This record gives sequence, C-alpha cells and structure tokens, in this order.
Amino acid sequence: MPIILSPAPATLPFAAPTLADALSRLRQDIFDAAGPSPRWQDSDLTRAIDRALDQYSFVMPWTQTALLPACGGSRLYAVPTAPGATQLPGQAGAGPSWWVESVEFPTGFFPRRMVPFRELLQPSLGTPPAPTVAANGSAAGPLNGAYQYAVTFLGIAGESAMSAPSAVLALAHQQAVVSVPLGPAPYCTGRTIYRIAGSGYPPYLWLATIAGNTTTSFVDAVADSGLGGAAPVADGTLNVPLIELQLPDSRLPDPANPGALAVTYASKHVLAANGTTVPEQHHDVVLLGAAAYACLAFQVPTNDLFDYQDGELRDHVSEVKTPEHWQATGTALLALFKDRLEAVKQQRDAAYAATSQWGSVPSRWQWT
Repeated sequence: MPIILSPAPATLPFAAPTLADALSRLRQDIFDAAGPSPRWQDSDLTRAIDRALDQYSFVMPWTQTALLPACGGSRLYAVPTAPGATQLPGQAGAGPSWWVESVEFPTGFFPRRMVPFRELLQPSLGTPPAPTVAANGSAAGPLNGAYQYAVTFLGIAGESAMSAPSAVLALAHQQAVVSVPLGPAPYCTGRTIYRIAGSGYPPYLWLATIAGNTTTSFVDAVADSGLGGAAPVADGTLNVPLIELQLPDSRLPDPANPGALAVTYASKHVLAANGTTVPEQHHDVVLLGAAAYACLAFQVPTNDLFDYQDGELRDHVSEVKTPEHWQATGTALLALFKDRLEAVKQQRDAAYAATSQWGSVPSRWQWT
C-alpha cells in the first residue's frame, strides 16, 4: 500500500485567517455584526464560504506533491490525499484530490522525468471465500481451545470486508495451518488473516498480513496475547482513486531498487480552525464570493413576505420589494466575484506555463 513519505504539516501553510477570523471579516463586509439576533447564523456563513472556496479552487487549486514509494513491477498506485486538510466543520479528515497533475518517475534526475499516466477507480475486491483450517500435524504450539479464522483482501488502497468464518478448529497446545484464498489481480496486494481467541467467541482480531498475492498458506503459532485490532466490517476498496503508469514493463520500477514516484495533484483549498491554504492576496476574493452567496441565500426566506392594505384606514404596508433588493445585491456581488476570479486566472496563467486548463501538459515538460 503506498505511503506518503513527505510529512504532513503540523499547521496549514498560512496561520491566518482562521475560520473564526473569516467569519468575523465576512460579517463586517455584509454589515451583520455578531449579536443576539444576527441575520445569518455562523452555519449559514460557513456554507457560503465553502461555496466560494469551491469556485476559487476551480480557478486556482491547491497543488501539492507527495512522494510514493514505488513497488517493484507495479504500475498501479493510490492517489494521495491532502495531508491535514480538514475543510470546514462537519468535513473532518484528509481532503480528497480533485485530479493528478503530473507523475515523475524516477525521481532525482534533471531534467525531471515526467511519465504518462491515467486515472481510474479501483473496483471492489469483493468478499473473500472462507479459509480452510487444519491442525499442523503433531507440532506443539500455544493454541489451546476452539478457534475460527477469517480473511480480507488488501487493495492498492483499502481493505475488503471480512470473509465468512472458517470451520471451528479445536486445538490442544498445537499449531494451525490456514489456507488463504488469492485475491483478484492486479488490484490485490496482500491478504490479512483474523482469528478469534481460544475462548471461541468473537471479535475477530488481526493475526497476520501476507504481502503479495501468491502465498496460499499460513502456519499459526501466535498466542492470544499477540493478536491485534478488530477486523473491518465494511468494504473499503470500492472506487478508491488510482493512477496507472502508462509504461512498458521494462520501464516499471525495478524490484531490487524501486525508488519513488513524485505525484503532483490538485485539491480544494482549506479554511479551517488552524489556518488556510489560500494565499493572502486572495483572501478578499474568497470573502467577496462568500458575501454574494450569503446575500443570495438570505433572499430566499424573504420571499414569504406580504403586501397589505387596510381598507378603512387605507394604510398600505408592503415588503415585496425586499427579496428583489437582496437578490440584486447578491447578483451584483456575484458578478464582482466572477470578475475577480477571471483576474486570478490571468495572474495564474502569467506565472505558470501556458496551458488551456489545469491538467494540460506544459510544452516544457519532456516525456520519457
């Protein structure tokens, strides 16, 4: 399973503004100071900021490079995720990549050696068949009691659901031999064996991981105290983003010295409690977009207003213009936001090699 070698940052690239700072600045921009009865709740403004980050990231995505250890003879690798990318409240975890920009292999050469690749989704590896078990002859061992075994498939990334359990195997200070099924090639990179303790009752706990997809048996001489964590309850292999190196077999990583891949990928920007990935010169762009979306969202509930005239006093009270004014304000701010995004795009194109869109290949790249 590929591992990101480059360390995840303790903090995001920029310490300010934090999400709290952004909410305070946004309220100032839309003249809605926090108080006992603000027009917008924090959750509403957070959603508006999230929408603005989406649009900004389409123009100027957060690009990173991760080093993945190469596997000898393998052309399939998991797409890395943005380290430490907690997006907004309720969106915890690493941020998914939107697309892969380039793959360098091997690394450490000048000029850099970019290789062709394609992106695909890993299919589900399915549920393994139940393993078969037997006592290991008369060999003495630490197993004493009633045991059952189960297995899972390890994908390029992710682990399948657990198989059905094996038959019950009663042992008296013996060892066990577990027959392990093979997984679907080329996506299966290993198998994991789980076992219940000698009491004969679940849970199924980690026993061993078999690397590769060729070994079909395992001798169990592990005491109950050597078992690990619990088996997964759901399939984690379905639709995992992968990259496939478009190289002939002779160009694939050497098993004796596989090296590493440098994968540059794009993802959504982050604005979280500990900082942001948006550069300082573009903070106001994101807040402008958030103000536009906040005004347009506030316009919706104001549609339920009234136009009233007292027949006797002939007083005419009307609120029907209120939604129109909110919509006009939001639309005007949205137009300004789009203009700023276009300016950001032009600045980006001036700073980078000219491409028609993100993901295109700059002319200076040299395929190898």
